[in-house]
Amino acid sequence: MANVSFYLDRRHVRPDGTAPIRLAIRFNYKTVMASTDIRITPDQWHPTLSRVVGHPRRKQLNSFLDTLRLDAEQGLRDLVASGETLTPDLVRSRILSRGKASNSRSSFINVFSRVSEDTRIKERTREIYRATLKKIILYADSLGIDPGTWKFEDITRSWLADFDAWLMDCSPSKNARNIHLRNIRHVCNVAVAEHITTFYDFRSFHIKAVPTAKRSLSVEKLRQLFSLDVEPYQRKYLDCFKLIFYLIGINTIDLCHLRKTDLVEGRIEYRRSKTGRNYSIRLEPEAEEIISRYAGKGEWLLDILDRYVNFKDFAHRLNENLQKMGEVEVGKHGKKTREPLFPNLTTYWARHSWATIAASLDIPNETIAAALGHSYGNRTTAIYIDFDTKKIDAANRKVIDWVLYGKK
Repeated sequence: MANVSFYLDRRHVRPDGTAPIRLAIRFNYKTVMASTDIRITPDQWHPTLSRVVGHPRRKQLNSFLDTLRLDAEQGLRDLVASGETLTPDLVRSRILSRGKASNSRSSFINVFSRVSEDTRIKERTREIYRATLKKIILYADSLGIDPGTWKFEDITRSWLADFDAWLMDCSPSKNARNIHLRNIRHVCNVAVAEHITTFYDFRSFHIKAVPTAKRSLSVEKLRQLFSLDVEPYQRKYLDCFKLIFYLIGINTIDLCHLRKTDLVEGRIEYRRSKTGRNYSIRLEPEAEEIISRYAGKGEWLLDILDRYVNFKDFAHRLNENLQKMGEVEVGKHGKKTREPLFPNLTTYWARHSWATIAASLDIPNETIAAALGHSYGNRTTAIYIDFDTKKIDAANRKVIDWVLYGKK
């Protein structure tokens, strides 16, 4: 019986407190050790799970360890199938050298890993690349293939179609799968640009988007939501949705990270994390009232990050509760039965609803686009135009007045 595992070698701790993670291949009561070239502190290693924890690059490191494990396990299977007698020297020469070869510069997985940790791109973008990398490794495991052996010449149109079909089991949304396919295409473009390969089969493989379902509420439904008698614990989530709407669809990540210093002369001044674009939104009384109700204790404008470890925890809880709002019946023993008003509601609906209602009020498309941070018309010309914020302020006030007070 053979198995592959990792352990933290605490016998070789450096002055900086780090120790090496070693790969252990056990077979026939023998053990072969190998270095993984990863060093971490003892508190960053979970011995039971054999995973890196608490490290800023834990996702990449665990992904790398997964690749090493898959490679070693496949090598063991190949040796057993060959009928050769397993010896320490044979394992070292066949499996460990195989692992080194799979991490060569031309390896598809190696380049993908490097791109997913490129500090020149945003952390959120790197997370999405790492998610794709994890899917690729799982796909290889389902085929019983070492992903480290894939070269760019293996990423053919047929490979892409098969990968897309495999993804359907865990991601039925075509547009969600397209994100992974676009990430693979980008990595292939990087490989071509760096002269790692000349092979590129995306010319014959088209990534077709599917129109997304409408994600906006009519003014009548929005009024119904805003006036909903929710449970006390849900009030803060409904208020947050309202605030996002009053701030022209601000992203949850940007809302959570607003600082008190971002409030300048009655305006919210911030840089959108997704695009890096600067925003300036006049703080309307309705938004100001909500902000004062949930004021942060320290540097944060709101108390969200005073109560949650990170914005993702709050964003998940927020959407989860928005989708539960509606009629509630309390039965025997206090059991609650819910009939959600909008079961698919998320914070994105606030942004889409603002734009839809603004259009219904005959607010010009260029004003709506500028309010949302989009280019309108000629993109080159748009770069040189400092759009009049007064038009955006007037548009936002008009949308709020129509929704809350029925004033056009």
